[in-house]
Parts: sequence; C-alpha cells; structure tokens
Amino acid sequence: MNARLLLLGGCLGLGLAACGGEDASEETTARELEVAAGGPIVVYAVNYPLAYFAGRIGGDDVDARLPVPADEDPAYWNPTAEEISAFQSADIILLNGAGYAGWTEKASLPRSKLVNTSASLADRYIEADESLVHAHGPEGEHEHGSKAFTTWLDPTMAIEQARAIRDALAALRPETEGRFYAAFSELETELEDLDSELMAAAAALKGTPVLGSHPVYQYLAGRYGMDLRSVHFEPDEAPSESGWQELREMQQERAAPLMLWEADPLPATRERLEREFGISSIVLSPCANAPDVDDYMVVMRNNAQHLSAVAD
Repeated sequence: MNARLLLLGGCLGLGLAACGGEDASEETTARELEVAAGGPIVVYAVNYPLAYFAGRIGGDDVDARLPVPADEDPAYWNPTAEEISAFQSADIILLNGAGYAGWTEKASLPRSKLVNTSASLADRYIEADESLVHAHGPEGEHEHGSKAFTTWLDPTMAIEQARAIRDALAALRPETEGRFYAAFSELETELEDLDSELMAAAAALKGTPVLGSHPVYQYLAGRYGMDLRSVHFEPDEAPSESGWQELREMQQERAAPLMLWEADPLPATRERLEREFGISSIVLSPCANAPDVDDYMVVMRNNAQHLSAVAD
C-alpha cells in the first residue's frame, strides 16, 4: 500500500478548548498554500477503517493519520487539547457518523473540514438494542449509544464511506481526481469481493442463533441475515457471575452454538463457554483500531475465513 498511515500516541482527558487566534489562522493559510503546491493532504480520521480507506484512495497524495493509542477503542477515546488542535489543523477530518466518537460533537472542529462518511447511509442506521453504561479498558466508563455505529462491517456501507472520502479528496485536489477515482475503483472491487466471501460464509449459518460477545456486529448481522443477540463480555476480562447468569437466561430462550469475539477470549472463558453452554468461540475483529500486523483488508478476509471455518 502506497499510503502513509501515521499512528500517533498520547491520550488523557478530554480537552475541548478551541484553538484559534492569529497563529492558528496563519498556520491554516500556510497549509492551504502547501496543499495547493502539491504537498500531501493531511487527513485525520476517527477510526482505522476510515484512515485506511483514505490512504488507499489517496496514495502518496495523502498523509492519513489516526491519533488513537493502540490499546484504546477509537469509539470512546478522549483526545487531549493538543490532539484536538492537531485535528483542527488537518485538511480533512473524517467522521464515521451514527454517533461514533462522541467527543467530535463537543469539540470545536472546523465545519468546512468535516466529512461525515456515512451521511448518505443515515436511512440504513440500525437502532441499538439498548443504551448501556459500563466500564472496561483504558477508556473507562462509557455508553453504547442509541445507534449501532460499526457501519464498515457491512462492506456495502464501507464502499459508500470510501466513496465519500474519494469525493472529499477530489474536491480538495481536482487535478489528481483521476488517481483518486482509479484507486477507489480498485478498493471498491476488493470490498465487493469481501462482501461475496462473507455472504458465502454466513449462508451456512442461516437460521442458527449467534451470539456477539459485545454489541458491535449489528451491521454484519443485518447484511448477512444472521440471527444475532449480544452480551457484554470483554476478551481480556473474566465475565462476572451476573454476566454468566445473563447468558444462561439468553440460552434458555434461544440456544446459540457460536459466539463472535472482537479478540481472543481468555482460555478460561472459552473453556467455560464450551463446557457449560456448548458455545464455540471465533474471533471476528471489527478492526476499529490499527492491527498490530496486516491491514484492514487482511483482517476482514481473515474474519470471513473464521466464519467460513465454523460454518463448515
């Protein structure tokens, strides 16, 4: 991949102070001149899929950045004032939409730079089953909102998000529109192939109840007709006894033989699921943050293979 995806470190409390004044204005003017002169378009994204799409489409013309630390979920990350300032100085700010990255609704971000990549898909948003506040990971206590937001797990929606990115890049740099369109076309074909792979893998599960370890698979389930319900288990934490009881009650209503996980669960959790509930576990990564190895397409194809293997 020709794109340069810069993963920046740092994270603490939410800083909402707007960065303005004469210095900021001069910096913006300098950036506009640099972009006009052919320098790379600096793109900040709120999650890895959007940064990946920008990099794939923009190639060497784009510097795509994801400033979320590797151990945090971008959906609940809270940037510092300095990190917000970096977003403000970008040429394009890619939003996911559907209530994703709630900090963006509170911070002072230049409206002219904002691209809601799922704006055209608003009529396809899925209402979340519930709004639940809970705590886990470095981001601490957070709430799953009223809308499901992992839109990119439906490749047909991912294509439209990538298309919005293509259009934003072409509008900023019309002279290289041809390259952006060609790169998007290649990415679109890969996402269509991924859609076919996932469709074939999920076909064997039609009518089979499936569990999600976390409520992040709604768009995947919706696209492929999966009978999905979710609990709130974390891969790196032992479920509470109340969590096990919730699962026990769900299994009494509809026995599911499979649970999808964002990452490998603890061995003890996997063993108890199999022994006590007859539930097999597979990893189906949402890939919201940058993977340690490989990239978005590799992770998504691995997801399709994992699903296909358990369906056989």
